[in-house]
Amino acid sequence: LIKAYRWMVSKSAMLSCPALVGLGVLAPEAIPVAFGEKWETSGVLVQIMCLMVVPYALAGFTSPVLMALGRAATLRTFALSQVISTAVFALAAAPFGLVAVAWASVGRAYLALPIQLWMLRSASGLRPQDALGAVARPLLASLLMGAAVWPLMDLLQPHFSSDVVPLAICVAAGVVIY
Repeated sequence: LIKAYRWMVSKSAMLSCPALVGLGVLAPEAIPVAFGEKWETSGVLVQIMCLMVVPYALAGFTSPVLMALGRAATLRTFALSQVISTAVFALAAAPFGLVAVAWASVGRAYLALPIQLWMLRSASGLRPQDALGAVARPLLASLLMGAAVWPLMDLLQPHFSSDVVPLAICVAAGVVIY
């Protein structure tokens, strides 16, 4: 189970990490191109939400593992704690605006991560370093790709009247770099 979990998480992270990091880097330009200028301010929200790359990479496999091990009660407890903590964090941040709610969501996801890892360990023996290690390489490669693409976009933008071509170049460069 541990070997299969690590394999699944690492393969998933190989796709999700570069996608989320790349989207996070290019969101301020990509969102208006994809959805129109009226969505321009949403780019910052997308960037904030993309910071949840690690919790997202691991969360998708928590439920299947717990269900496979017959730990429905543990899964129910985890899901209920997620719903309650999401509501609490969102309500606490709501008076400060939508950006604050997005940051609260990111904070909640990272605060829940140790609980999720502890539940996996107690149910299956999966150590936190097994789970996090499965994400480490794809995340590092993605962060390096993002660090290269970010200044590339700034370099290309002044040379084009629209962001379509610089985005296409940056996405292609990101794929090659990753």
